[in-house]
Amino acid sequence: MKNIKNFKVRKYDGIGNTFAIIDYKQEMDFYIEKDFENLAIQITNNSKIDTDGLIIVKNEPLKMIFYNRDGSKAPMCGNGVRAFSKYVIDTSIIPKNLKFFNIHTDAGIMEIEIIDTNPFLCKVNMGKPIFENDILGIRDKEPLQRKINIENEEIEINMVFMGTIHTVIFVDDIFKYENSPLGEFVCNYPIFSEKTNVNFVSVNSPNEISIRTFERGVGYTKACGTGCCAAVVIGQKLGFLSKEVVVFTNISKLFIKREHENVFMTGTCKFHYEVDFEIH
Repeated sequence: MKNIKNFKVRKYDGIGNTFAIIDYKQEMDFYIEKDFENLAIQITNNSKIDTDGLIIVKNEPLKMIFYNRDGSKAPMCGNGVRAFSKYVIDTSIIPKNLKFFNIHTDAGIMEIEIIDTNPFLCKVNMGKPIFENDILGIRDKEPLQRKINIENEEIEINMVFMGTIHTVIFVDDIFKYENSPLGEFVCNYPIFSEKTNVNFVSVNSPNEISIRTFERGVGYTKACGTGCCAAVVIGQKLGFLSKEVVVFTNISKLFIKREHENVFMTGTCKFHYEVDFEIH
């Protein structure tokens, strides 16, 4: 394995969801292909960086590769897509005045619209929600309003693939689920062959919800973009949310809109700092 030292890592914050971002370099090919999980663990858990995930930026075509804090790979990340978008503008990978561009991910192509650069705000076409069992990684035919039992408690869960696998649970008091062990229990529930992200959602009105998310491979995070989209999609599917919804996370908010079959997410992102990092 090559010993690559002192490359740049930039830290970004998508409404509380933090990411380490690095450029894919040809001299890193061997390392990334053979042991990328370990690289993600090293970088995200480093005390100087400390992020929820690692994003690798490839060009020609522009592509986002995403790993969680525990080294597990995810098809994409909603807040990460916005961080990726700001990164490629900040580092002049794309022209600073470019308003529309596409990002390739393992979940498909994300269409980006830059609304403002100062402060940064962008709109992402997150694509269509998927309710197919093989994509969701579940073993039966009940993706919506399914009842499961955890520690003698009956819970209704709803599942959708929105860039990655999500389970949505509607609750009355969102504050009871800030760090509830129920998140990990549902994430590891045996019907899921690939585990699941878990979203606890309270409905404030047809146009407003609050959410707390337990992410597989990370734990509870301050925000999850795909989780916000999943919560809105499920609420619309069950008939109690409108086409445009404001989603309040722990410390900020996202704007989710359904246009025809596609889901659009609008939100901010901030750059924190850049550090030199050495692979051990």
